[in-house]
Amino acid sequence: HVPIESEERILKILMRWKGRERGMMRNAGNRYQEVARACRQVDMQLPQALSLRRQHIQHLNPRHRMPALGLGNDGDIRKSAALFESAVEAYLYQCKLSFLTETQQKALLPKGVKHPPSPDFMLQQPTLLTTCTPMQY
Repeated sequence: HVPIESEERILKILMRWKGRERGMMRNAGNRYQEVARACRQVDMQLPQALSLRRQHIQHLNPRHRMPALGLGNDGDIRKSAALFESAVEAYLYQCKLSFLTETQQKALLPKGVKHPPSPDFMLQQPTLLTTCTPMQY
């Protein structure tokens, strides 16, 4: 969990050029070190900060696709998304939670009906995930 105050504090460094901010942080030299230092100050992991930055770049540029924003090519983005979904699914299984995958959710919908957007996973009961020992309500 990262407090909103920490996110707001680090955004000043992550989004130096606000809506004009673009691209990955690879080979960013001093800027990368500055972000890493700020992460330590607000008790945030570097991958969390870079993910927050990417989300804000996307939010501030809704008409641009991620490749146009310098945030990766479509193939790499799809691979990353698949790896993330696989990790989440493994975690949910490890925690012994009952859930439906996106494919299972769509299979429950009537044939011939346009499917609305659906989440990658749907927990089947309210659950508080704090560690791998979830508390079910």
